[in-house]
Amino acid sequence: ITPHILITTALAAAAFASDAHIPNQPLGTREKLVFSDDFERTGLGPALKSPIPAFTVAEGVLRGRQERADHGGTLAAAIPLPDGNAIIELKFRFAGARSFNVACDDIKFKRTHAGHISRVTIQPNRITLYDDKEGVMRNDIYALRRSDDSRKKTEGDRLAEKATVIVPVKLQQVQWYRLGLEIVGDEMRVTIDDKAIGYLKSSGLTHPTKPNLRLSAWGK
Repeated sequence: ITPHILITTALAAAAFASDAHIPNQPLGTREKLVFSDDFERTGLGPALKSPIPAFTVAEGVLRGRQERADHGGTLAAAIPLPDGNAIIELKFRFAGARSFNVACDDIKFKRTHAGHISRVTIQPNRITLYDDKEGVMRNDIYALRRSDDSRKKTEGDRLAEKATVIVPVKLQQVQWYRLGLEIVGDEMRVTIDDKAIGYLKSSGLTHPTKPNLRLSAWGK
C-alpha cells in the first residue's frame, strides 16, 4: 500500500466552506508527529500487527492483500490522539486489489460494530468517506443493513446516508498516489496528490479518542 505513513495531531483552522463544498484549504494545522513508518526493514516490526492476514513489509513497502473469503487483510497500530484530531499522509498504489481502508477507531467503544469511528475507503473508481459512529457501523444501523428484511435494509441505508459521502474518481493500477486524510472536529477532508476531492461534516467525527489506526486491504 505505501512506503511511508505519517500521522500528526491537528489544531483546528478557520472554517472555509459550507457542507456542500470541499474546502480548498486544510482543515487544521500540523501539531505533533505521533506516528511514522518508512518500512525500511523486513517484517512488520513491534508497532504493527496484522490480526487478519496478510500484511507484510518488504523492500521498503507495506503490502496488503485479502486471504480470507469473508474479510480483507487488516493491519493495526496504536496512535495517541489526545483530542481525536489527526492529519494522515501516505502513498499508495493498487496492484490488483479492489480497495483498501484507512480508519481511526476506538476498539473500546461499544456502540458501534468493532469500535469503528471514522474511515475512508479507496477504490479505483470511487472514494467513500464514513462517519462510522453515526453511520453504517452504529449498532442499530448495522443490524438493519444486515437484516434479511428489505424494508429494514432500506431504512438502514437511509439512516446511514447523512454520515457517508461517495466521490467518483479514476485511479490507475500500479501508479503511485499521495493520500491525505484530515479529521478535525466534525469534519473530514480527503486529498489525492494534494488536490481536495472529498469532504464530510458529521457529528460522530468529534469522538474524542481514536487511538486505533486500522488499515484493511480487499482483493489480491
